[in-house]
Amino acid sequence: MNKKNDLGIDFKEIEASYDQIKKRAYDSVVEWHWTKGFFSLEPYYSERNQFPKSKRIKNEPDQKFGHHKQGFDTKGRLVIELDFPFPFLDSVYKETFFDFDRLANCAVETKFGTNKSENNEVELRDLEYLDVFKYENGLLIEQYCIRPTFISFQDYFYDESNRLTEIKSFSEEYGEHVTKYSYDANGELDEIASTNRTYYKKLPRPFVKIAKDVENALYEDVVQSIRNEKIEEVVFSLFLSYPSTGFNLPPELYICTTKDKLRLFNENSKVHIAENELWQDVTEFQYHIYFGEKTDYRELYDLYLQALEMKNQYNKIVGLVVSVAKRLQENKTDLGLEITDDFLVMASDYDMNDTKKNFKKIHDKK
Repeated sequence: MNKKNDLGIDFKEIEASYDQIKKRAYDSVVEWHWTKGFFSLEPYYSERNQFPKSKRIKNEPDQKFGHHKQGFDTKGRLVIELDFPFPFLDSVYKETFFDFDRLANCAVETKFGTNKSENNEVELRDLEYLDVFKYENGLLIEQYCIRPTFISFQDYFYDESNRLTEIKSFSEEYGEHVTKYSYDANGELDEIASTNRTYYKKLPRPFVKIAKDVENALYEDVVQSIRNEKIEEVVFSLFLSYPSTGFNLPPELYICTTKDKLRLFNENSKVHIAENELWQDVTEFQYHIYFGEKTDYRELYDLYLQALEMKNQYNKIVGLVVSVAKRLQENKTDLGLEITDDFLVMASDYDMNDTKKNFKKIHDKK
């Protein structure tokens, strides 16, 4: 059955109706608010995708990137969301419109993105996607996801307590996919999973305790991974490298032997050690260790990362790595290495933007 035709909605026709859709939406707005995070009509959208939930902020941000401007109608329904996806380009935004009156018992969501004509003179609005949410007795039962080149469907199922238990998704490109939702004894969401992936898992204990467990686990992983290498060379430095953006654990380890130091480092340089060009060449060090696939703490790391992603707290990963690096420096004999008198533990992002700042924290320098 062609559900696209059943709805009486055509992608190109909706795209050509941008001006009318925009006017109808803007005319219905009675209140505007700024938010940070993500909004969706899909239940448990943030949990499934590990995105921070939409949260209202008091004032218009100085930098609009990463924020949304939302417009509400007289019934308190969100009808417009402006998304500013580009740093330092506040004049460029995407518009999402929510129409609750176009189809009976449905919400129609359309997202338009900015584009330019070939001569770069006329600003156009391309329809990026069109979603139709169909409701019955207040519950979302079907979702039609219409894209420029394909259409997919999602059917929603609930238990006797009206808790979402299953989503069946289907598209011609990917076939059928089933996602299941389970709850704990208190009725709180416990897990979102498919046959080959877990999207969300409720934290089994307070976040502060998990954070401490992760620090201990990471310390243990680093020490054991280095010991497993059975390095016989004299070592000058251990470098912990983490992504410049995004959420990932564990960090990669680079070990600088005295031979690496002589080969890459100007001994007579008067440049501060944290700023020295030696650290731009960590990938040239003899030893590179990544234990992400071997660790016994993968599930613990994933729980921690899930919590951080849903709060958009990337800085906590940096803090974690720096804390472990400081602990390694203070307990360097745990590494089982033959080290120089001036042995250093260092940590920075892939782009080396944090080298100097982290050096001060790890080595208590002002």
